[in-house]
Amino acid sequence: MAVEVEIVVDHVFEVRANRSEAFSLLSDVPRSVGHFPDVVELIDQGNDVFEWVMKSKGPRGFEHAVRYACHYTSNSEDAMVSWTPVEGVGNAVFSGSWRLEAIEAGTRVSFETKAVLTVPAPRLMRSAVAPYADKALRGEIKQYIDNLQNTLNG
Repeated sequence: MAVEVEIVVDHVFEVRANRSEAFSLLSDVPRSVGHFPDVVELIDQGNDVFEWVMKSKGPRGFEHAVRYACHYTSNSEDAMVSWTPVEGVGNAVFSGSWRLEAIEAGTRVSFETKAVLTVPAPRLMRSAVAPYADKALRGEIKQYIDNLQNTLNG
């Protein structure tokens, strides 16, 4: 059996890079994803669709690799990058966006994402799956944002 875990993350931070520089990085999916930890492979499916394949994680014997695909759109005038799920690919569904606002000191970056993960788990482990998945994904996103901040702060 599987457990469905929904995780929502919102984070706002500021960087020294100007809005154009920040948009250039965040709208370049392979370059941006290069800052995300534990990505085994990013597969360009064409037409702005990318499939993420993540490293297997979890307790020994119950490892699980998240896999999903998203369609990315970007608008430089609105300084926004968004992603929507491609149904039927993998075992997770992600959607979200980056929104950029020019500020005197650089750029205010707003990140939001919603993930729904389907994780196989035996009955005895089901209650532990959601907290583990939530903590793991939030940790990866924190590292991703830290890595992006380091790049955008020069």
